[in-house]
Amino acid sequence: MPTSNLTQRRRIFKQFKSALELPDPCRSYEDFQKMNNEDLSGMDRLELRNEWNRAELALMLADGDLVLYMDSKGNMITARAYLLQRLAEIRRLLKGAA
Repeated sequence: MPTSNLTQRRRIFKQFKSALELPDPCRSYEDFQKMNNEDLSGMDRLELRNEWNRAELALMLADGDLVLYMDSKGNMITARAYLLQRLAEIRRLLKGAA
């Protein structure tokens, strides 16, 4: 019994860790697309809903003042601004798919 409990805790920890992971546009092209919300257009309703839940969880638990990058005008884009923009884009796509 104790090993399955430990396995379950590790699985939950990994899920939280992946939910709180914010994209780094310099790491990969996929992260660049995610940072610009270009990955959302290829998702169906279920994937969009899962991404909505992930973004809300990250918004609640992540450090909102963390600067992710600077845009071309020199404005600092924080984690909070990115996640709020992502949620707005998901909401727009969910309303359009209804």
